[in-house]
Amino acid sequence: MNAALTFVFGLCLAGCVPAVAAIGLSPATFFLAPFIGAASAAVAVELEVGIGGTMVPWFVVVAVVVNVLSFGILLRRRSFPTWEGGGWSLLLFAGVLGALAVPLIGLRTHEVGYDPAVIWTTHTLLISSGHQTLVSGLQNPVYAYSSPSYPPLVPAVGALGYAFAGRSVLVLGPELTALLNAAAVGLIATGIAKVSRPATRRGHAVTIALSALICLVCFGVGGDFGVNGYTDVLWSAAAVGAVVWGLVLPRSRSNLQVAWSCAIVASLTKDEGLLAAVAVLLLIALRFRSPLLRAGSGDAAARRELVSSWATWVCMVVGPALPGLIWAIQIRTLGIKSYFFGTPQSESLSLRASATVAAMSHYLAVVPAALLVILIGCAWFRGTRRTMQLGHPGWLWAAWAGGVGCIFATYVFGSPEIHWWLSTSVDRTTIFARMLLLTDIAIWTLVALNGLKPGLFEERVGGGTGPPEAAVTPGPAAATVGRQDRGADERAWTVS
Repeated sequence: MNAALTFVFGLCLAGCVPAVAAIGLSPATFFLAPFIGAASAAVAVELEVGIGGTMVPWFVVVAVVVNVLSFGILLRRRSFPTWEGGGWSLLLFAGVLGALAVPLIGLRTHEVGYDPAVIWTTHTLLISSGHQTLVSGLQNPVYAYSSPSYPPLVPAVGALGYAFAGRSVLVLGPELTALLNAAAVGLIATGIAKVSRPATRRGHAVTIALSALICLVCFGVGGDFGVNGYTDVLWSAAAVGAVVWGLVLPRSRSNLQVAWSCAIVASLTKDEGLLAAVAVLLLIALRFRSPLLRAGSGDAAARRELVSSWATWVCMVVGPALPGLIWAIQIRTLGIKSYFFGTPQSESLSLRASATVAAMSHYLAVVPAALLVILIGCAWFRGTRRTMQLGHPGWLWAAWAGGVGCIFATYVFGSPEIHWWLSTSVDRTTIFARMLLLTDIAIWTLVALNGLKPGLFEERVGGGTGPPEAAVTPGPAAATVGRQDRGADERAWTVS
């Protein structure tokens, strides 16, 4: 009950107005709101470390500022958003909530894993004790076992829970993490639901059933880690949500804002999440507004446009990644080093690489099935996917390769003995890769249904008449497209 109250009043209410300002009123709004509240709590911890004081007053300041700005945006629009989708949208919300409630039944056992007990609870207690205790605790070699360099989002939410219920209920932190896991998976499910626009009752039923099923699948991939306080499901699901909303769904301002929110949460949850978030943000920026590679006519106006395009592109990457990068800078400034890097390796790089490939392959058995699905989809349903105005399938696979590549490089160039390290973590670090490919299969399922039964879903306005979306890495011709065409493209995705 304490976890539920903290989740609703501490996170959902703090992020409710910003979520409405970002995407209006829809099922996704209810899952985005706690994400914004959790990110605000993490930023409050960064202010606690950098300036002083305690986390809760800083959380109030951050939440008030974000809500005032969001309320100003709503007032500027001169119209409050209305509920999107009618009764079927409510049924979708109920179906997703019902599916998420099934794995959360595991919370009744009050099981807490090793990392949540040793690492995240320690960080939560330090954060709730104020600036001096937090900084000295992070720098204290005695606490080196607790990975003091880890980002602050999860312990920040736990400290917020302590402010509501007191510090005697230590299981509160893991329970809040499980609820955040559910919010992240809910964003994936509602994002998949937006892939189609059902035109019949059967189409609505299929969409709701598939959205509910993906909730169970995502928690199934996470296993016990979804409810026992581990953070790997949270950063993985948040990163997958960023891919779905930023690289799969049609380009729009609201979808971009959801993708950015997911990337921020992933970057503030764990070090692996920061790497995956940066990789996804690079791809999102390329998809929404790739920079010019050279000035068009060589005059001053063209050069200014070249500089402006690069500045905009850099801001689209660095802006959402900034909260996670700030924490990394703060940790380095405090002289805190990661346990996983900095000490001499005991094995050769080739040995570490081969061991990593063998261990990761064991948990990536879904790859052949996903490859078969994308081959069939591209061969038979490419036109359908283009008609639905979805992103090129290469974007999602590029995000998958980037995430897997970051994990692989971490194992190869890290410090701990590789076989011990893999045996204790590879089942968790591959959750993102597995979850993303299973999500891709669900997306292709909706595309195939739309192609096989055109009456099941309605066609997109103007779909199928334009050129297919650019590939992952635009060539010189795409990068030097005329200014007039680029302006039309930008106007297309900036309409909310």
